[in-house]
Amino acid sequence: MKKSSSMVVFVVMFMFLVGSTFLGHARKTMAGTTNNNTRSRAPAQNVGADPSVSLESPPTPSPQKGEPFDPPLKLNGTFVQYWNDFMSWPTNLWEEEAKKLKEMKMDTIYIQYMRYGASRFYSDLKDFDPTDVILTFADNNNMKVYVGTQFNEDWWKKWDSESFLKDTLDEDLKFAKKLWKRYGKHKSFAGWYIPYEISDGDFDDSDIVILNGFIKNYVSGLKQISTSKTKVSLSAFFNHDLTNAQVETVFTQLLKNTKLDELMVQDGVGAHPEWKDKMSENVKPYYSAFQKACVKNKVQMIPVVEVFETEKHDNGNNNRIPAPQKRIKDQLLVSQSMGFSNNIAFDAFHYMSPGRGDAQKKAFDQYVQECAQDERGCRF
Repeated sequence: MKKSSSMVVFVVMFMFLVGSTFLGHARKTMAGTTNNNTRSRAPAQNVGADPSVSLESPPTPSPQKGEPFDPPLKLNGTFVQYWNDFMSWPTNLWEEEAKKLKEMKMDTIYIQYMRYGASRFYSDLKDFDPTDVILTFADNNNMKVYVGTQFNEDWWKKWDSESFLKDTLDEDLKFAKKLWKRYGKHKSFAGWYIPYEISDGDFDDSDIVILNGFIKNYVSGLKQISTSKTKVSLSAFFNHDLTNAQVETVFTQLLKNTKLDELMVQDGVGAHPEWKDKMSENVKPYYSAFQKACVKNKVQMIPVVEVFETEKHDNGNNNRIPAPQKRIKDQLLVSQSMGFSNNIAFDAFHYMSPGRGDAQKKAFDQYVQECAQDERGCRF
């Protein structure tokens, strides 16, 4: 049964209020446990930055009020994470969501995955397809879309199993062929997103060999399905489980000869609220380490700015809320001070869309007013 737009908006807002705990990437240490957030990490060991490794650039001073940044200080795109309930949204609601991203001056959308476990986010039995709506809007508005493949929930428990990775790769590439047949006609289909995130884990030599082969074969398989010009992206995150020097060593080996185009590194500030007061110290050494590993392997590193804030409760039921505008600007400052000019939000769709609720509307209005009035980006 089709729902009216007003009813859908009511249901979505209610769903956000009761289900905000479940927003975000599925985020964990590679062999760790999780709490009841789907984007969560095991407690960090707080190894911290190696003091012998210097930062690549000095801190950037804050500008005077009204002074623009060069390069622009802004969010260039966002992830979109589907939920089952979103599949009932009407076309005009998805078009409105895409328009809001455009209003924020974003030009890139990463659809995190098209299948999560048993949930597939399109139907051959329905005329309506949200991904097709997003791609069509992007076609007409000079935007780029990366389409995520499918995510096997056993990844967090079996990532070091060669047989699991082989079977997963085979199934994912079969699914990717269906996606390319369905969406490949769109000129905005710019790339693929592999939804298997890799942490700063304590990998031994055999782990690195297995994961390197998995990434290499995944990238190669996707480019054979589409074209060699279609980019492929993958995400990484850090908990300070390794020093930044160790991260550089491990990821230099993980990325070797994979021909991956983009490594998207999550800044961790949303998941670790304790980092916000010493953001540079907690983030910049790790950004530097990932960037060095990427440069050695001709991979572009893209910062992922976490635009949510984690509210931690004694009962362990943490939940996510939109981050304050000032904190997002500080995150962008860290990225800009490292020389990055392409920042992707996780995720504006949930935490900065006026359709999600009052807090999200406030975040959207503030961002548009302070960061999207012109191409120069944010102002303080």
